[in-house]
Amino acid sequence: MVSSRLILCAKSIVHDSTKNTLSVDTILENVASLTYPVEVAQMDFLIVLDKEPTDPDSYDCVLRISVDDSDIIKLDCTVNFSGQQKTRYVERIYNYTIPRSGNLKFTFFLNEKCLDEYVVKAEVIET
Repeated sequence: MVSSRLILCAKSIVHDSTKNTLSVDTILENVASLTYPVEVAQMDFLIVLDKEPTDPDSYDCVLRISVDDSDIIKLDCTVNFSGQQKTRYVERIYNYTIPRSGNLKFTFFLNEKCLDEYVVKAEVIET
């Protein structure tokens, strides 16, 4: 069975292919704005997955971004373990709009079942 070890969103996630490491810059903890909608130029999503040796190598997945269960983006993707028991999936998301304040959710579905989600508050700054 596939499980999630880590899920997060950040301003930038950089892969060092020489060392096979990731650097995460500015983890998204909340969104604060005077008004909504808010345009987001770029956001990176990361999920680290584990599987059993007998599990398949490849899975059809969906990354869903929503505010209070109203979809903003749905991205189809394939996760491939390439013969390993751990893998990382990174998705760079460009130019999306957060339409209103609420719970901003990054939900990762594997074989149409919610595997994990990352939730932050999108809130209005009081002046």
